[in-house]
Parts: sequence; structure tokens; C-alpha cells
Amino acid sequence: MDTELLETLAESLMDWNPEALTADGFEAAMLGFARVPETQKYVAVYSSAKCIQVLMERDDMDEETAQEFFSFNVECAYVGPSTPIFVQDY
Repeated sequence: MDTELLETLAESLMDWNPEALTADGFEAAMLGFARVPETQKYVAVYSSAKCIQVLMERDDMDEETAQEFFSFNVECAYVGPSTPIFVQDY
């Protein structure tokens, strides 16, 4: 996804939910946003596979290390109802 489209996507999310959180450094893995049924608020949605790819490329991690890091430090980091969603795509 190009940079301009990503910026537009992030701005649109903030219009829908100014409290929405984003995953710093994983802009290239953002897919869009979705409404959470429990809160009726929109949150950012990311591709788990793309996040792992970002870690491998950006931080020079092998796939196993990137998967472990992502699972423990990113995907499981719940910080409230505006926490992003990470989808398992294959």
C-alpha cells in the first residue's frame, strides 16, 4: 500500500475513533479498520503475516524470531478497547 493511501486510512480511522491506537512501525501491514461489536468503536486492523514480514526486513530477524517477537510483544499487547486487531492471514 502506498504511503499516501496509508496516511488517508489512518486519518479516516481517527475521524471514526479519535481514541484508536495504531501499531507503531507497522504502517505497511495495516489493512484497514473494523468496528468492535462490544464497544461499537472502530479500531485499526493489521495483517499478522505482514507484521512478521516487517520485523524480518526492518529488524533483520529470521522468521521464527519474528513470529515469537510479534506474538509476545505486539499481538498480545492489549492496552484497552482501542487496541488494534491482528488478523491471521495466510
